[in-house]
Amino acid sequence: MREILEGHVKIPIAEAARRMKVSRPALYAVLNGTAAMTAEMAVRFARLTGGAPELYLNMQTGHDLEVAQQRLQGELADIEVSLTDATLEAVQAHGEGATASEVLNYLSREFGMTVRPSHLGMGLQRHRRAGRLENRDQRWYLPHSAQAKQSA
Repeated sequence: MREILEGHVKIPIAEAARRMKVSRPALYAVLNGTAAMTAEMAVRFARLTGGAPELYLNMQTGHDLEVAQQRLQGELADIEVSLTDATLEAVQAHGEGATASEVLNYLSREFGMTVRPSHLGMGLQRHRRAGRLENRDQRWYLPHSAQAKQSA
């Protein structure tokens, strides 16, 4: 964001703060990363620069996610993925559809899950009834609308 002010708008930070009607320390804190971009600050910054407030909030969200992933890296490995989510991920990983056996192998290999075939079958059918999966020729697929979203 500092680059936007100094490179594109070409005004000093103190002047930007005055125009945005915020204190210089508040703007410096956001630009230096010691304070988070709030919705109000994003709206003010967007007004000054001609940008979209969503862009600045998305930048903050991306930064927050990166920091959280680094901070929680060790803990995340201990959080078990639900069978529901893991099953969908397994089907998604097989772009050309997956047999129940391939899904079981994926769950075992990627998540260390041991799942009874009957439990997997019930879960797959539940996903099918909810419209999250389709079954054609003994293979499981994401619905066409979900595949189109992922390829976009």
